[in-house]
Formats: sequence, structure tokens, C-alpha cells
Amino acid sequence: IHTIRGKIDFFEILQFRDLGLEDYYDFLNLGVKLAAAAGSDLPWGASIGEVRTYAYTGRDFSPDAWFGAVKQGRTFVTNGPMLALTVNGAMPGGTVRVKRNATVRIRARAWAPEAIGAPKTLEIVAHGRVIRAVEARGPGQSHLELQLDQRGGESQWIAARVTASNGAVAHSSPVYMLVEDESFADRKQLPQIVERRLKVLDFIGARLLDRNFTRSYAAGEVDALAAR
Repeated sequence: IHTIRGKIDFFEILQFRDLGLEDYYDFLNLGVKLAAAAGSDLPWGASIGEVRTYAYTGRDFSPDAWFGAVKQGRTFVTNGPMLALTVNGAMPGGTVRVKRNATVRIRARAWAPEAIGAPKTLEIVAHGRVIRAVEARGPGQSHLELQLDQRGGESQWIAARVTASNGAVAHSSPVYMLVEDESFADRKQLPQIVERRLKVLDFIGARLLDRNFTRSYAAGEVDALAAR
């Protein structure tokens, strides 16, 4: 609910070497702009820096500039390969406005030495579906690049993701392509997505009634969460 209300700036989609994309893609397909982020769950597991969020600040770096770049969605997450994406020159977090059936140019590249995780597959994802992919010839290939011209039949979000030869992964935040300034929500999937999100709320509501899961909660916390 907070995501729909615009109170969430980013989703942590990479942790413990796993990309968790179902919730992220659902909310993007509902028309919500969200930056991709990664996090190490210390002290419960992993190690600091095992997964990382890279944010583009431009030439001048400061902590405030970094946080500002995350808020604008100029990010990608990785535990290995580096990743770059542009749509008509706009980087992740940007918005590209086009006329209906205009053509946009999508460019993506991924790179890393084999010791870190050379890219094995580079994919372009729109509305959660792979629209183009390229594969490496072998684990020694340190660089993958992809370029395509995509017709803007409908508004959509466009992102890039990578799987490396050693299992490492990377994923960019989206570029938002708006056709005639229409929402980038995936209209075809909206009924199914809404039904799925409501089931998640029902699941959470049931857990709040189960003392096996709430016995350690502070006084009033269950009621506050249920009301929220």
C-alpha cells in the first residue's frame, strides 16, 4: 500500500546472491516508479559488499549526491558484472517521451573479468518480459553488448539484467518510456497483478492473527500493523 501511495523510493531486489523480482516487477507493472537497490543482511548472513548498489552521481560525488541518484532511480545492482543501459540516451531512472509507434534505440552492455563473473547472458526486459537477449561464446568473454530499435506501441518500463558465468547477477533500474504521456502500467496484466497483490495482503493479515508469528511483537504492534 505504501508503494502505491508513492512513499517507497527503492526496492531491495538483490541479497544473498539472489534476485527477487516478482514483487518488483508487479509494482512497476502497476505504474509505480521504483529504483533497484541491493543490501547485505549483516549480521544475519553474507558479508559487507557482497552485493552492491551503484548510483550515477555525475562528475561530483558526495553522500547527498549518491542518495539523490538513488531516489531518481539512476542505479543498478550487482554481485559481479557491471551494467549500463540507455534508451534514446536516457539512463535508468529517466523518462523518454515519444509519439505512438515512434522507434527508440536501446543500448545495453555488461562487463567483468572471469574471476569476478564474466557476463554469460545479457537481457533487455520490458514489462517483465525479455524482448531481446545475447549470450557469450564462453566464460572467457568479458564483455557483452546489445543494441536494438524498439517501436513504442505502448508505454512501458525497460530494464537490463545479466547472469554471469559463475552465477553472479546484475539488474538495472528501469527507463520509463511514455507513449503520448500515457502511464507505463501494463494494462494487459493489471487484473491479475491486483488479484495477486490482494492475496499477499490476505496472507499478511492471516499471519498477524497467528500467535506463532506475533508472540515477540511489542504491545499494540499487531493492531497498528493490521490497521495499516
